[in-house]
Amino acid sequence: MAEVALAVIPICLSAIHGASVVRAKLRILRRHDREVDLVRRRFRTQADNFQDELCWVLLLACEDQGVLTRGRAEAMVFDSKALEWESMRVEVAQSLCKYLGTRMDRFKECIEEFESTVRRTKSAKDAFRIAFKKQDFMDQINIMKEMNAQMRNLREASAFFSERSARRSSHTSSGESPPPEYSVVAVRSSTSHPRSIPTPPGQTSREILRHYKRTRSLLTGFLDGLSTQWSCGDSTHERHTAKVLLRCLQCGSGDAAVGLLLECAGQGRQFPAHSPNCRTLPFQVKRSSIHQCHGLLSPAASLGGDPFSDPIYYMDEDVPSPKRRRTLTSTSSDDEASTLGPGVTHIVPKDGDSVCGLLNQANNLIALGEFEISRKSRFEFDDAVQDVESLVNTGHPVALSALLELPVYDVVSDRHRIAVALTLVKAVLKFHSTRCWPEGCLMSQVQFYTERDDDPDLAACLHTLHLTADMSTPDLEMDAGIAAGKANNRLSKEDIRHAKEAFGIENMLLYCVGVALLQIGIWDTVPWKDVITVRRRMGRLSFLGEKYHRVTKKLVNCNFESASSLSNENLQAAIIDEVIFVLQAMSDDLAKEVEPRSWPEAGPSSFSAPIMT
Repeated sequence: MAEVALAVIPICLSAIHGASVVRAKLRILRRHDREVDLVRRRFRTQADNFQDELCWVLLLACEDQGVLTRGRAEAMVFDSKALEWESMRVEVAQSLCKYLGTRMDRFKECIEEFESTVRRTKSAKDAFRIAFKKQDFMDQINIMKEMNAQMRNLREASAFFSERSARRSSHTSSGESPPPEYSVVAVRSSTSHPRSIPTPPGQTSREILRHYKRTRSLLTGFLDGLSTQWSCGDSTHERHTAKVLLRCLQCGSGDAAVGLLLECAGQGRQFPAHSPNCRTLPFQVKRSSIHQCHGLLSPAASLGGDPFSDPIYYMDEDVPSPKRRRTLTSTSSDDEASTLGPGVTHIVPKDGDSVCGLLNQANNLIALGEFEISRKSRFEFDDAVQDVESLVNTGHPVALSALLELPVYDVVSDRHRIAVALTLVKAVLKFHSTRCWPEGCLMSQVQFYTERDDDPDLAACLHTLHLTADMSTPDLEMDAGIAAGKANNRLSKEDIRHAKEAFGIENMLLYCVGVALLQIGIWDTVPWKDVITVRRRMGRLSFLGEKYHRVTKKLVNCNFESASSLSNENLQAAIIDEVIFVLQAMSDDLAKEVEPRSWPEAGPSSFSAPIMT
């Protein structure tokens, strides 16, 4: 058996090297033709799966005995010229032999079959050969897929029997009777995915939930204020909307902050040339106590004294404060937004003035000052992120669903598809009970700003993903097209009850998020109201891997052990642990790779936009 283990090492090296050569060739042919691109992507998927399975076998076989660490195992699998293949050949072979046992012969056969398949695929010298003999290449890829499945089964079986043997040995050595045997099926659910879900350093799910709760409370209070107390009284302004950026911002003090785009549309004013019917103001909002921002906007510092009998701000808590006051700070572009000096101008609101009235008074707007809502708390406004402001000023909003009509790799990479999915799952926990969270299909209601319709670059626009909250109170005055769109994205109570009773859909919000992840995964539109079609298409969701398939299925079926109501903190914590952390780990793994990490010959990735938080 040891000879068999030693013989499999050169075959592994040949398979790893051959896969890298083919991957480099297919990368050169990238985007030459749709059929060629399909072959390239499927080969890459199976080659990545092969390396993952081989890495797990090496790690599980050698880690317990101290032969290999995780880093060294990955280095060996991703580089056929790694020094460990020579210096530790005997130790690795012995560990494999001990770990696989009688399954060593079958493992060797799988490696040989995979290596020969890769060798035959090396004949792809140009795109024309692939196009004319596509079926031959697809047959080879299917063989690779079968070998990967067999390697996975061998690895799972070996892990199960190794664990059972260790458990029986420990009981025997301690004099206890061995525990009863369990079926392989019952144990596989906990051994088929040996990698533990990583938790972000310094953050637990409960800590993240507390931050999300503060964010949700902040946004709810501010939107309620916009729709009730601070609305516009100008009849020429037809519509007011608040666009909530899904990418929340972390304040330096740890407080929650939300990015907003405040829009005013109408005919009674001059608007920028790129948007003749609408003006958009990007800014950030956070809630802070009065004592925390003492002196932040001091009238004495900015105006050289207070010329008004009623000061704008009350910094001393002993001074009686009105129920709410508002002001606007504007300055030239040469001044720093956070500095208040002689160049800063305070705009004092008139009686009955509103947000729109204050916006009209500012030509070079830098930031809103604050809305004071009580003696203890106020909304504080800061400048928008620079890249958000530039895109808003030069681009226009496009729905995510519009991208599904374009070839996936023309507009976004796998890494950024996972980033969008991660943002949507985080957003449902942050904003699910606010007035900005939509009913029904998310992909048609989540938008981003871009400068081009024909060739949008989603990777560069991830930070502008947003939802829209309409501040118009009477639905009767709503535009007919908008009203029809809202009706199409809404389910009646009877429909919701039928979905629960007939299909077991316990939570419609999570179901809609799961459908959005499904559409991102297969990069195609899916009728979200058709549960049967959604579940059938989910069975074909394999492009982003098994982990992505599992989290999507969990969301669609609300398959969590906690309660089904999203207001339940146990369910929210389960979503963070079982969905967000998994997607975050996938995103982090892809971020570390060089398009991809396992193919250093292919060159760096062309997508360098940061993953949103």
